[in-house]
Amino acid sequence: MRECGARIRLIKDGDVSAALATLIPTSGLDVLMGVGGALQGMIAATALRCGGGDVQARLVLANADDRHAAEVAGFAADGILTLDSFSSGDAIVAATGVTFGDSLRGVRFRRGRAVTHSMVVRAQTGTLRFIESHVRMDVLERNETSPGP
Repeated sequence: MRECGARIRLIKDGDVSAALATLIPTSGLDVLMGVGGALQGMIAATALRCGGGDVQARLVLANADDRHAAEVAGFAADGILTLDSFSSGDAIVAATGVTFGDSLRGVRFRRGRAVTHSMVVRAQTGTLRFIESHVRMDVLERNETSPGP
């Protein structure tokens, strides 16, 4: 890949965040290659389908039990998975940064408030929205200590 002129950045964790970043034109990330968990792959693939991205994946099965579970779930153990393998129809994926990543800022604390950064992507409209929330910590703490209904 380097011979083709691609810039490569190795990441240890945060594969979902990096996958989401490929939807953001200004992120500098166009392609993500790696190995990740099935749940993370499902989240990333659904978000990419919603936002107009693409996925090609292959299951890495450790043993016969994994192979059987994949086949029961309807996945070909040796096949290539595409966007349609993961989800279909209308879907919404929402993610909020906890730590700073490729696509979202992590939680910051400012003057008695927690500031969070989230993104929401929807398949039906193809929209990608960013939401910055300012949570008053005094109200949050008061609500946590008050008795429920």
